[in-house]
Amino acid sequence: MKRPAIILFFIFIFSFLMVNAQDKKTKKTVRAEALLHRPISNKAFSQLFSGVFSANISMNFGVSNFNTGIFYNMMQSQIFPKFLSDPHSIQTVHTAGVRFSYDVYPSKTKMVSQKGNFFVFSPYLSGGFAEVDYSRLKCIAQQATGKHSQTFSAGAGANFNLMFSEYDGVGFTLGYTFINHAFNPDPLCLNEFFPNIPDKDKHGLSQYILYGFNVHFDLTKRDQDSD
Repeated sequence: MKRPAIILFFIFIFSFLMVNAQDKKTKKTVRAEALLHRPISNKAFSQLFSGVFSANISMNFGVSNFNTGIFYNMMQSQIFPKFLSDPHSIQTVHTAGVRFSYDVYPSKTKMVSQKGNFFVFSPYLSGGFAEVDYSRLKCIAQQATGKHSQTFSAGAGANFNLMFSEYDGVGFTLGYTFINHAFNPDPLCLNEFFPNIPDKDKHGLSQYILYGFNVHFDLTKRDQDSD
C-alpha cells in the first residue's frame, strides 16, 4: 500500500474514533513511550546493528477498561563503527497503525481505601504499516539496492503505571515487535566491509524486545468536586 493510501486509511480510522468518542463516558488518553530495543532475530542484523531508540505515541479512546486508538512509532538502529573506514549505517523504521489495550485497575474497595497513588497494568496489542529505510550506506564496488521497503508490523506488551490520579501517571513498558522484513547485508553494500558473515545468518524476519518508560494522560474533562 502506497503512503498516500496509508495516510487516508488512518485519517478514516481517526475520524471514526472521534465521532464515536463524543459520548461523555468515553476516555480519551494520550500514551507515549520512550524505549530502548534489542534485536532478537536475524543474526547478521543483531551482529552489525545496535538499537538506539524507539519513540511511540498513541491517541486512545476507551469505554470501561477497553481502549482503541491510533499510534505512530519511530525506531532507529545503527552500526557503531570500530574503525574509521567502517560504515555508520542507520536503519529507521516508521510505523503507523491501530492499538488495542485493556486497563486493569485495583478493585473498587482497594481504590477507596488506598487514597493517593495507585498502580494500573495495561497490556496492549498493536498492528500497522511499516516503512523500513536504510541510510549512511557506503559502497565501493557496487550500488546499494533495497534501501526502502514497505511492509507490516505487529506488537504486544504491557505498561505498568504509577498513577498520580485517575487522569495521569508514569511507568515502565515492556514489549515485543515483529516486522515482516528480512535484513540482508549484501544489497546494502555491507558485505564489502563485513565479508565473513555466513549465509545462514542472513535469514530471519525482524523481531525486537523493547523496554523503557511511558507517560499516560487522560484528556477527559476532570471532575470539579474538589473545587
